[in-house]
Amino acid sequence: MPIVATTLELLAEHGPLGPVWWRFGRSGRHSLIEALENPNNRAAYDLRQAAREDEEHKAHQELMDSLVCIDCGDVPEQESTWEYGRQGQVEWTRRPGGRCWPCHQDREERLEREAEEQLEAARTANAVLYLDGLILPGGAARSGELPHEAAAHHLLAQTGLSRRLTHVLAVDYTPPDRYLERINLVFDGGIADGRPAGARFVPVRELGRAMAPAQAARVADALAGRALPFLLHGQRAA
Repeated sequence: MPIVATTLELLAEHGPLGPVWWRFGRSGRHSLIEALENPNNRAAYDLRQAAREDEEHKAHQELMDSLVCIDCGDVPEQESTWEYGRQGQVEWTRRPGGRCWPCHQDREERLEREAEEQLEAARTANAVLYLDGLILPGGAARSGELPHEAAAHHLLAQTGLSRRLTHVLAVDYTPPDRYLERINLVFDGGIADGRPAGARFVPVRELGRAMAPAQAARVADALAGRALPFLLHGQRAA
């Protein structure tokens, strides 16, 4: 049973239907109907539940607004979604200052294209350095290509020789302050029969005049050294 109270002064000022009633267990003054009303009935519960849901929706929307895509302005409906990429299904979680999945994919593809273009430009610029002399057959490895496989495919493309390359004669590192940073591996291709297409043979003593200094030094060390097996994580290359 609710217990209510008031004062004669409040009754005289506002009347019995005004906000003059205190109900024990509640704060503030209420009208008589509000003071006698049961706060735990269904209608009151629905009001409180609606208020909680409004607060939760507001907090969720504020979170989603903070995850807006910095490229296209997309506001997500969920923080994480399952998406399909080149590696299969992935869980994509939005971050403040981040991107939506489509924009992320576009950016990754653009960066890959730019990296390929920069690499190709560097290869072209690097090739110019050797226009004044002979070079060993070879070239850069493609994405995902193993070093001995790259050497074999360049050898075949440039000379027509098909070789199984398993041993290394020299390793030459070029630092980034010298053209394009790289590691050059000189593989042992065996002895050529006849004259391969596009090849020119010169005596070792004439290498200095026929090749750029770095190329000549690389060949000289390869000829002077002992072939070592090329290993892939501890296993000899097949």
